[in-house]
Amino acid sequence: MTRENPITRAQGILAVLRNHPDGASLEQIASEMQPAPPNRRALQRWLLDLIEQGRVVRTGKARASRYTLAASTAAKRDHWAYAPEAEYITPGRAKAGGAIRTPMSGPMSGPMNGPMAKLLKLMEAYNPNTSFYLDESLRAQLYAAGTAHKIDGISKRWQVELAWNSCRLDGNTYSLPEAEALLLNGRWAAEKSTYEVQMLLNHMEAIEFSLGSHIEPVKNLDNSGSGASQFEAYTLLNLHALLANNLLPNRSQQMDEHFNLFLETASEISDPFEQAFFVWLHLSHLQLFEGMNAPLARLAVNIPLIHNRLQPFLFTDVPQNLYSQTLLNVYEAYQIEPLRELFVWAYKRSCSKLSVMKSGVGLPDPFKIQYKQAISSAVSDAVLGKINSWELAAFAQQFSIQYVVESDRPQFAKVITQELADLHIGNIARFKLRPREFEAWQSLWTKNS
Repeated sequence: MTRENPITRAQGILAVLRNHPDGASLEQIASEMQPAPPNRRALQRWLLDLIEQGRVVRTGKARASRYTLAASTAAKRDHWAYAPEAEYITPGRAKAGGAIRTPMSGPMSGPMNGPMAKLLKLMEAYNPNTSFYLDESLRAQLYAAGTAHKIDGISKRWQVELAWNSCRLDGNTYSLPEAEALLLNGRWAAEKSTYEVQMLLNHMEAIEFSLGSHIEPVKNLDNSGSGASQFEAYTLLNLHALLANNLLPNRSQQMDEHFNLFLETASEISDPFEQAFFVWLHLSHLQLFEGMNAPLARLAVNIPLIHNRLQPFLFTDVPQNLYSQTLLNVYEAYQIEPLRELFVWAYKRSCSKLSVMKSGVGLPDPFKIQYKQAISSAVSDAVLGKINSWELAAFAQQFSIQYVVESDRPQFAKVITQELADLHIGNIARFKLRPREFEAWQSLWTKNS
């Protein structure tokens, strides 16, 4: 028997109670709920969970008990994201101290069907720091989960977990141990397709890029949200290019008005969780690129979280079918509530997993970020030039004269030596190397080590 997901059952109960503003009995809920609960005891337990969460209120005792939506839950019907289409863009939505956001003038660039046009209007109507997809209570819950354990960076194990979960949600059949073997040790699973291998390698490189692009932390972040992350075209375009590498045609992306509006709006949102949800919702559905929109959204969600030293969103244990159906509900039925439920549940789940994986955390090396291009070029040149371990010191010294300030040259040589020592078939894509080039160099390096 398939185990019912807690998000699905909560949605089923809340849907029934919305039709009974004066309260519903246990029997009414059981008869109207879809899918139906397996038994009375299970339904009572589920209702107790919602009561403890402050989302449902019980009055009366025993068989006279009635269940109603809590005031905060019922108020979500009046949330701006649930308003009729005509009410999205109104003077009353103006943000404090700012201009009223109005619809874009002129024709939309590119075809927009009904659902996508609705989502675009929703984004147009959104006023950062005045409009909220996540209410104050939800943001407080997420903040508590995201700060439960101190975080100073993202370990390789966390990066692998995120890469694997993201690929899994797009149908990649690698198991987590197989993904770890590939991404950490360069061991391919023989029966897997090259497409799946490339997908995982691309994710890992994209994650490393996103960490390097947003290394500067925000200090003294409090629950009010004071750390807006800037979303720039450079970051998203390159994240997408890394995800699409060798999987989609290499075409230049044109920034249209939809993309510019997304960047402008996302960058103004102060609360990191609200910013993350906004990014996930709109990057997943606006189809700003020809492909890879969903994985781009999953990785971009983490930019404001990591920027503010909050625990990352790993999409741990999110069922693939639930994920797909939830995104489809937004696109086809314009239902945002299921996506919000999934966001909150999955982030808390990720934080629980992260507390177990906490060992081995460290900040990305600022030196490697500063000399990222020089390090990449030096490693590539060393491999293509078949530099062995005996020749490396002279090679690094000569190379660093051209690209590295004098005081940093000894450290640069150490980094190059370590990068070459750690090079394997599973990470050569970082240096734009091909397997045959790596293998020709590796035999010399190993022989002379």
